[in-house]
Amino acid sequence: MPRESRFWRTDANGNLLNDANIDFIKPPFDTVVEDVVATYTRHIAADIHSIYVMASVARGIAEVGSSDVDTFAVLEEMLDPELVMQDWLPEAPIALQQKHSAVVSDVEMELWPYGYVLRDPEEFSPGAFIIKTQAVCVWGSDLAPELPDYNLNDFKTRLAIANEDIVLLEPDIEDALAAIETDPSPDAIRSLCKHICKHMARAGFSLTMTDNAHYTRDVALCIPAFIAAYPQHSQGMQQTGQFIAQPTDDADTLRAFLESFGAQMVALCEAWLDEYNPERYDFFVYGDDPDYEAD
Repeated sequence: MPRESRFWRTDANGNLLNDANIDFIKPPFDTVVEDVVATYTRHIAADIHSIYVMASVARGIAEVGSSDVDTFAVLEEMLDPELVMQDWLPEAPIALQQKHSAVVSDVEMELWPYGYVLRDPEEFSPGAFIIKTQAVCVWGSDLAPELPDYNLNDFKTRLAIANEDIVLLEPDIEDALAAIETDPSPDAIRSLCKHICKHMARAGFSLTMTDNAHYTRDVALCIPAFIAAYPQHSQGMQQTGQFIAQPTDDADTLRAFLESFGAQMVALCEAWLDEYNPERYDFFVYGDDPDYEAD
């Protein structure tokens, strides 16, 4: 297990603590982050409420040459996202990764509507959860102080946290299978393999959260937790870990893996959803209002 792998810390009451801190964004990653912020603000500064960095760079555990820089910008509250200029967005992360290829393996840039973060209190907000527990504001006004705590001692909160990786796994695998047919080039397959296998490992950990009050995004912890709970699927999850560390560049190999073990993971997720989210809500409903109706 890598030395930096760890479960998220909690306070004495069981509330998740944020592992991210702006002081953890050290050289050479700070230069990449500065360029990302400059790119966002050069194009749409007036439309942005705040910009965040999450994952390993924000937690101070990134590895030069292999880690990604994961970022997102929250748009202004009253802004219609459809009116925001986005023609620059598909190419900007590619250009930044190429510029900083010796430092990072990928650059992620996303635009989040304000309403994606501050949702109806009856719904779990994945955006709010990320900002509160695993992201750091690097530009604008930080929304974290306005957001609720997330307590791992509360069973329904754990279900809500687990739901996103579980409910989105099947469509993500379907998209991956379609992408294999669209672009079977070795570079595209390697990138796709790493992405989808990380999702499978994290969905596997999410399946265990009904029985444990821990949280992590570190795949080195997700994989053994899943294997301990589902030993009959150990071989497939071990292969998932191998594909994360050394992604295949062969389209047929990845397709076969997703059609076999990927299908098994989808079946496990479907069983979980049948029990805990039969309506398949993307935003888990965990409030107590009997009159609430999800969109």
